[in-house]
Amino acid sequence: MSGLAAVMKSEVSAVPIRKIFELVFSSFNVTAQFSILGLVLLAFVFAHFIWFIERTNNPAFRIEYASGLADAFWYAFVTATTAGYGDKVAISTLGRVLSMLWIFTGTYLSSTLYAAIASGVLANGRLQDDV
Repeated sequence: MSGLAAVMKSEVSAVPIRKIFELVFSSFNVTAQFSILGLVLLAFVFAHFIWFIERTNNPAFRIEYASGLADAFWYAFVTATTAGYGDKVAISTLGRVLSMLWIFTGTYLSSTLYAAIASGVLANGRLQDDV
């Protein structure tokens, strides 16, 4: 015996994908909404800082404002949510320090968002026996 056991209902029914989406999207409570808003707004602010710092010495960030800011916003959003893809990186010391702070901030905001969604899903799931 391995010591691993699973407890399941004797009747397992398939849950329609529509119900799962309804459950997740109905759980966007105030905390989740503020987390999304905070993440997007702070990513926009960080994008301005990182673009201003990196634009002259880093070819990954274009010098023109609109296209350079788009590059920086992509970098900010990806860095905050996944610690980056590596297609854009900060090369200056100040840019790297700022990016490290942004990684911690983005991780916190992303975690708050995921926790709020999970909390809402669990609360809604507890109220609905068929999910």
